[in-house]
Amino acid sequence: MPHFPKPFFKKGRGVWYVEIDHTQHNLGSDKDAAFERNHELMRERPHEADLSLALGVMDAFLTWAKDNKADRTFEWYQRHLKTFSKSIPPLLATGQIKKHHLTACLQAAKTLNGTTQNGLCRAVVRAFRWAENEEIIQRSPFRGVEKPRNKRRTVIISDDEYAFLLSRIPAETRGAQMIFCDLGVHPTPWGYSAYDDTIAKLIARGIPREQIAAIGEADSDAKKQSLFEKVRTGQVRVLLGSTQKMGTGTNVQKRLVALHHLDAPWKPAEVEQREGRILRQGNENEEVAIYRYVTTGSFDSFMWVRRASRSIDGVAWPRGLNHTCGSVRSSLPTPARAVRPGWEAVGTTYPDPLGSRTTPRGVLCPASTAAGVGPGLVA
Repeated sequence: MPHFPKPFFKKGRGVWYVEIDHTQHNLGSDKDAAFERNHELMRERPHEADLSLALGVMDAFLTWAKDNKADRTFEWYQRHLKTFSKSIPPLLATGQIKKHHLTACLQAAKTLNGTTQNGLCRAVVRAFRWAENEEIIQRSPFRGVEKPRNKRRTVIISDDEYAFLLSRIPAETRGAQMIFCDLGVHPTPWGYSAYDDTIAKLIARGIPREQIAAIGEADSDAKKQSLFEKVRTGQVRVLLGSTQKMGTGTNVQKRLVALHHLDAPWKPAEVEQREGRILRQGNENEEVAIYRYVTTGSFDSFMWVRRASRSIDGVAWPRGLNHTCGSVRSSLPTPARAVRPGWEAVGTTYPDPLGSRTTPRGVLCPASTAAGVGPGLVA
């Protein structure tokens, strides 16, 4: 059994010392802290690993890992094995180490997240499995040990933190989005306005009011061009309007990352007019999103079925369609081409007439199941 230097106390100075390689090290006046510091010095001391000790086996593994693994991998092993070594006696023999030593270490590390605990367990298991393969030990004591599961990390930030993060994004990298809504342009007799409600929701989610604009606020051509320029430069991030006012002549595609259909237009050509604002040359984004919002039990789903199955999609008007329970796809005379965004009608018996969730030109078009502000608006 090798001899390890032990701390000793000098009464005259009231300090603990230890002599290592003919050099005395001041360990401080506190006994527990002194012995802990002594253990650290012994771990840092360059020496040939004593393979009869558990610490010696881990030292030998780290020496091998330093020569055979990437620097980051070696540091990962070193960090976790150091944590484990602090939880066991420094003179614990290899034959005396048991599974409960690792279990106790994991129990003491409950303040660590699941991913870190899992890494700690894997590092120890691999070190002793390596020792078994190298015939340093006969059998790893950690065979069959149950590793803690990795857990998803959830970070919840406040509204103020979210607003702060948004404010730190430079204007030159900000994307813009368009919201089309033909219904609710004017407030109802009882005072409800779809536009005002949408703007209020966006503000509540952290988008500053000055970065949200409605096309109706620009009542002249000069003001419209000024508004479009603000969208192109990132000063305005969300632009709301109707198909009539924004469907044509609105060249703001430079920064557009998403387009939102809050309602279904009556004419199929109007869908193409809307989406032509974002699917056009001059858009700097390689990938964009198009959202269609459908309210359960409303007429929206039927409207989108009719829009998707007309000639706008290169498919003839389906024959023999039962408007109450029939399948649009089954009544198509020829296979439909996936030339329009994928969508989903909620609360109806009508499936996707195109049978595809993908679209050309790398455009992502997820469907939504609720009316109102969609996830893409503040993403």
